[in-house]
Amino acid sequence: MQTTTFFLILFSLFTFNTVQAQSLSGLESDYSSLVRQYKSISEWAENMEDFDDKIEDLHRKVSSLVGDIEDFEPDYEDAKRHKKLLLLVEDFEGFTHSSPSSESLDHFNQFLKKLGATVELLAKKDGVNIYAVQIGYFTHICAYATKKGLYRVDIEFNAKQNGYSFAAGRNSFGLRNEIDIIDIYDQREISKTISSIKVELR
Repeated sequence: MQTTTFFLILFSLFTFNTVQAQSLSGLESDYSSLVRQYKSISEWAENMEDFDDKIEDLHRKVSSLVGDIEDFEPDYEDAKRHKKLLLLVEDFEGFTHSSPSSESLDHFNQFLKKLGATVELLAKKDGVNIYAVQIGYFTHICAYATKKGLYRVDIEFNAKQNGYSFAAGRNSFGLRNEIDIIDIYDQREISKTISSIKVELR
């Protein structure tokens, strides 16, 4: 009887650990699925309004996944893997926010690789790089501080739409150790170029 009980306990512990590992793998799979959804939205959204609506819905799903990962209790040997996933998905949550940003250049590059993005350096000035990141039909204008410190960045854009060129406004923002996405536009409708950029180290 004691021998039978021992093997039942051992089996239950083994089963519990296996379920936990599968659950963590499932959370990783859920993250990958949400990244694929971002790529799909960028390729199939009809216009900027449609893109914004779908990304807003995706952001809610990513926020929900962050909660699921936070609630998950990993085994000791999976603790680092769990923490890494949590930080990655938290950063993707910021990437899908209405004011998108990424706290980690490594995470940001992982997103771009999974999204099949193309990257073009638009400007490089006083420790700040400005990139155009193309994902599907949508261009993301991104700012990244290559050196430590708090920067004040002022950028003015020109745009071309339906054969007409015009001033496309000004964007002023603070930047410190993160990647900020300062503008997203549908390249099928409009194209933008930087007319001036000013960078101040605070």
